[in-house]
Amino acid sequence: MPVLGFNHLYAAAGWLSPGYVSIDADGWITDVSGDPPDGNAVSQPGIAIPGVPNLHSYAFQRGMAGLSEYRTTAAQDSF
Repeated sequence: MPVLGFNHLYAAAGWLSPGYVSIDADGWITDVSGDPPDGNAVSQPGIAIPGVPNLHSYAFQRGMAGLSEYRTTAAQDSF
């Protein structure tokens, strides 16, 4: 089970400096702690906020699809 060590890590109890994240074989976070592990931790410089999904989306583009691919008047429309 790999353990990642961060300079600063945000956990439920607040900021941990340093902070450690344990990960199981399937890639799931199993533990977040401010205590150093018994074994070696892989150092990851920087800040970590565990468990935050990627919320980036292009949903707005689906909503406007087909609404901007034509010109209304050739002299005025520049989109």
